[in-house]
Amino acid sequence: MIHLRTILISFIGILSVSIASPLQLTAQSGMDFEEFTRKIEPYFAEDLIADVKAAMPQGSQYRLWGWDVGDFSGDGIYDLALSVNILGTRKRECVVYLFVDNEGFLVNIAKMPLQYVDLPLEIGVVIKEATCYVTQKRKSEDWSIRGYRFAEGSVVLVDEFVSNRIESFGHETFRSYQTLETRERFLTSEGDPAFVHNHPVLWKGAPDFRRICS
Repeated sequence: MIHLRTILISFIGILSVSIASPLQLTAQSGMDFEEFTRKIEPYFAEDLIADVKAAMPQGSQYRLWGWDVGDFSGDGIYDLALSVNILGTRKRECVVYLFVDNEGFLVNIAKMPLQYVDLPLEIGVVIKEATCYVTQKRKSEDWSIRGYRFAEGSVVLVDEFVSNRIESFGHETFRSYQTLETRERFLTSEGDPAFVHNHPVLWKGAPDFRRICS
């Protein structure tokens, strides 16, 4: 849970700076695909970038707000995650795309539409420790991070971290779908633990992962 909390704190810090500084927000107002291409050229060949472009919304204008490169399929080859906001709609929504390298092609293996509160920047992606973490602000002071991997032809949910407030306390919960472990803690306004509880495993024989897409 510690590294997920670190990801969330870093992400909220970036978002806070963007909101506080109009110039910073302008610099982080999303990219068109040509700008995005220049950023991922060090990682992917031209034909692989063309695979990504072909998977983007066709016939619609869009901006790319977040991306990361890493391995979340466990084959030692770069994969790609990105968040896309389609322009001209009334939805406060970004779509997270996950791509894996499959026999020389970048294949789109998942599309996740996620709601944001104020800015598309509230939906973020980070690839770390063979897992793609998707961060979402669900409402004021209510955030979630879900970790995904691509295994045996399916996108699977590995773990989930939720941070919110209950009255005057910060509240965090973590659940691993591999170990079936659940942890919960309440924090004071200074960030010190006020109550910590590790929930025992209440069921046996459950699968290691929660499959979300075949």
